[in-house]
Amino acid sequence: MATNKRDKTYNDVMQSKVGMSEFNLISSWGAPDKSYTFPNGSKMISYEASWDVGMGSAYCIQKLIIENEKVTKWGIEGDCLNQSTRTGDKLPSNTPIPKPTLN
Repeated sequence: MATNKRDKTYNDVMQSKVGMSEFNLISSWGAPDKSYTFPNGSKMISYEASWDVGMGSAYCIQKLIIENEKVTKWGIEGDCLNQSTRTGDKLPSNTPIPKPTLN
């Protein structure tokens, strides 16, 4: 039985932050682990996590660009994609999976 739905991905979660105010992001996620302010006043902030996996470890870095107090770009590296959103949320199957806008 086709549901015409797809699972909400980690990319969907990150894309949903674009347009969010810096205040609301930090109110929701807490203080970033790292931040850098560019000469033009834009900021790059990152949230970093690591965890044990069997005999090794894994990590996830979420990077966001803040311009004029709004999130404008995002990127992820490491094992972020292996982290499930664990919400069970579904989106219409024709909704494209967003691509990172920050390398």
